Amino acid sequence: MKIIPPPTDQQLLKEEPPLARLIPDHDLFHHLQENIKKTFAQLQYLTEAQLLFRYASGKYSIKETLLHMTDMERIYSYRILRTARNDQTPMEGFDAEVYVKTSGADSRNIKDLLDEFASQRKATISLLQSMPEKSLTYTGLLYGIPVTISALAYHIAGHELHHLEIIRTRYLNNHR
Repeated sequence: MKIIPPPTDQQLLKEEPPLARLIPDHDLFHHLQENIKKTFAQLQYLTEAQLLFRYASGKYSIKETLLHMTDMERIYSYRILRTARNDQTPMEGFDAEVYVKTSGADSRNIKDLLDEFASQRKATISLLQSMPEKSLTYTGLLYGIPVTISALAYHIAGHELHHLEIIRTRYLNNHR
């Protein structure tokens, strides 16, 4: 299996929280494969009331959080693809709040949301596994700042862990 080393502190995304640091043992592929199992285990049997619960005004529901994770991974995978193909066209950000507000996540069933997330994860892993080793040396431009495939990929895995912890502590501990 391909090894993608963790990003250095200098490679962490300056405009994003340092979520790559949440991967404790630097085994990216293990975490991408195991995290999704944790996500399914944590969410698939929740009641509709639990899935729609918001721990505070203006916060996402669990369904919205799951689709936010899927959307973010899709966008970061696209950024990885562009970087792996040595595309030097600058990449810009996106407004996650608008994505969530227009997603319709709360009207979807959890199985469909989990299936979409699993499909995206499979595509992410396939993309990372299929890249030539040389691609790992390329950098892209995100927010006008050089970004590495390592920083983008570890951010995906850390982002999922970040949201799983929020779901566990702020949603499930408050709504039983």
